[in-house]
Amino acid sequence: MAGRIPRPGRPTPCGFSTGRFVGNALVVQTTHMKQGWLRRNGTPQSDQATLTDFFVRHGDHLTDVTVVNDPVFLTEPEVRSNDYARQPVDHGAWLYACDDGEQILDRPDDYVPHYLFGKQPFVKEYSERYKLPLMASLVGQPSVYPEFADRAAKATEAEALALLQPAPGRPSEVSKASTPEPSDGEIHTFRVRDNVYLLLGDGANIVVQAGDQGAFVIDTGAGKLSDKVIRAIKALTPKPIQFVANTSFHADHVGGNVKVVEAGADLSLPGSFFGGPAANLGAVTGLVTRIGETATLIAHNNVAVRMQTAKAAAAATPSDTFLEERRRKFYNGESVELFYQPNAVTDGDSIVHFRRSDVIVTGDIFTTTQYPFIDVKNGGTVQGEIKALNNILNRTAFEHEEDGGTLIVPAHGYVSNEHEVLEYRDMVVIVRDRIQAMVNAGATLSQVKGARLTADYDTRFGANSGPWTTDMFVEAVFQTLKPAAPVAGKSTGAKRN
Repeated sequence: MAGRIPRPGRPTPCGFSTGRFVGNALVVQTTHMKQGWLRRNGTPQSDQATLTDFFVRHGDHLTDVTVVNDPVFLTEPEVRSNDYARQPVDHGAWLYACDDGEQILDRPDDYVPHYLFGKQPFVKEYSERYKLPLMASLVGQPSVYPEFADRAAKATEAEALALLQPAPGRPSEVSKASTPEPSDGEIHTFRVRDNVYLLLGDGANIVVQAGDQGAFVIDTGAGKLSDKVIRAIKALTPKPIQFVANTSFHADHVGGNVKVVEAGADLSLPGSFFGGPAANLGAVTGLVTRIGETATLIAHNNVAVRMQTAKAAAAATPSDTFLEERRRKFYNGESVELFYQPNAVTDGDSIVHFRRSDVIVTGDIFTTTQYPFIDVKNGGTVQGEIKALNNILNRTAFEHEEDGGTLIVPAHGYVSNEHEVLEYRDMVVIVRDRIQAMVNAGATLSQVKGARLTADYDTRFGANSGPWTTDMFVEAVFQTLKPAAPVAGKSTGAKRN
């Protein structure tokens, strides 16, 4: 919704609930729930779902009627009712140990078990068990209406099996962000954890670690509201902005570099150390012009190279660069590490880990609002994207039942944790494998797009218009895949999806 200001906080398994009494019924509205399932072995539930509960007590009985609305996975509301009876005994509370561990050895990090469209071998199991037409077990919402009986009785098995393939055409776009970026021209500051803060409102998410030493800023947004960004940072600490790090060279991450860097100062590098105030080293480096008088700008070297090639201003281009795995600082009492993620979204992406706060800033590698922007012309690949997502997961831990623990700040969207990154990684892997299967079968790009291999994710992450559409994502994945190498002794033939 245009102009909507995001609520502080992040989705949780139980969401955010508010209640009121209507007559003798307690009506509870719940939003901001994590992605999950309406039943563990059944219909998934998206993070766009809302829940309305009606609780009515009749003596020792409690009736709960629930109504679930989900624009991603449900074509109409799902209604359930349950009746609970009070038991006049104390059964006591119980807990169980729940921890993660290595369950399956020798499984590649980029493997997610799934079936390709039309290849699920158990599709007839339910209909055969209950002696139902196959159509009745697959069609979904229409099956709840009386007129469906005649359709199911006349439907052939081939017509039913056709439902396992995506319908042609793109779906209508729906809201894909339960916490959209605000569009009111203001900067909104939210505390992520400890002294790490999120600034919303000017393009990509901006993260600030503030403390006695000053401010460490991750990305500077699109640059349209830089003056307000600077004021928001100064409200967090009276000390100067000392370090600014870019996770990417994309415009919505670096647009505010000049103003934010100019507003800071790196007191660990006084100008007098290099020969007096405002010592000009531009002739030597081509980048740094006033050592110590501005904040130090950090990024992977490829970010600097790309920005120099694009003739970005010297003050906007990182001067403190690194080449391989990481760049690290100890600042405001904690380790801050930048980890290079080769050929993910681009060839210069980094994630940033605030170690004590246990907050990871992902840049464009992870968002909650769209498919990953794989920038092929600037070195991005789907395999690098998957590897980068796995690298994030290798640094996360959850507190209990896949919630809490390491907090994740995406480039766009809401603060998340391991759960959302895992689901996002699985989505990218599954889409990659579907496209790879068609590539191996010799399909053209046009055929791959026509097959709608992202159909079950489009209502959550897809777009038919704008700077990054579903077709652009599919094309980027297609361009960075190659036919799988033949395995000795096995046929290289593959059926076309």
